[in-house]
Amino acid sequence: MTNILQIRSSSNLKTSTSRRLGDEIISKLQKLYPNARTIVRDLALEPLSLLTPDLLEQMMAGDNNSEFYKTSNLLIDELNQSDILVIESPMYNYTIPATLKTWFDYTMIARKTFKYTATGVEGLVANKQTYLALARGGDYSAPEKALYEHQESYLRAVLSHIGITNVDSIIAQGLAMGADAAEKSVQDALQKINLISLSI
Repeated sequence: MTNILQIRSSSNLKTSTSRRLGDEIISKLQKLYPNARTIVRDLALEPLSLLTPDLLEQMMAGDNNSEFYKTSNLLIDELNQSDILVIESPMYNYTIPATLKTWFDYTMIARKTFKYTATGVEGLVANKQTYLALARGGDYSAPEKALYEHQESYLRAVLSHIGITNVDSIIAQGLAMGADAAEKSVQDALQKINLISLSI
């Protein structure tokens, strides 16, 4: 059975483009893998606790029975058991939502999802097909805009850190730059989703 893990982060529950793109990706995957099981982790509806001093102390202590590691181990198990990962993210102030950043705080754990070696960091999560469903109000495709783009670049960096490099980005941008530009960008993203094919 194919396991799909869908990570949702937009606080806009009614008109979110990243949620719409994520749902379209899931729909396409379910057609490709009819027996797939999808686990949904909605970080907007069920946000994780931020790393308070107490939780950070628990993380540093490494006690698997602590509140932090009970949550962390559950999230890492979901990640490890998935064959396909779908991460939805809007751009908030040039980067990802705090809720999604917190998910990475719980899943990027040394000696569990990555380790340090003499030659650098080695990811411990099996590489898996990953789709990023991204939405942005502005257009960051021009090289001079790279300084402000900490959404896709951040996600690719942290995923690579834990061993996931097989990443496809589905991006709708310029959504706040006029109705025509927004509609074209969304339609281009939907067309790219339609081209998703079997990967495992």
